[in-house]
Amino acid sequence: MTATTLEIRTQAFVDGTYVDALSAATFDCVNPATGETLAQVAACGADDVDRAVRGARAAFESASGRAWRRSGASACSCVSPS
Repeated sequence: MTATTLEIRTQAFVDGTYVDALSAATFDCVNPATGETLAQVAACGADDVDRAVRGARAAFESASGRAWRRSGASACSCVSPS
């Protein structure tokens, strides 16, 4: 078995891009098995959530978002039929 290196993103993914928390605050991402700090990641707050919701709403209301809604969730490869 070969070990694989995992890249840990330290920023939040908001509106199609990786961004720091607006406050610039971070918190430690810790491996629970070893206690080792793997990375310091963005500690997002309410303002970051608002920014993410605005981006999601804009995507939902966009032409591509409307097309996806018309075609139904089964058109998305990440949604499997029940």
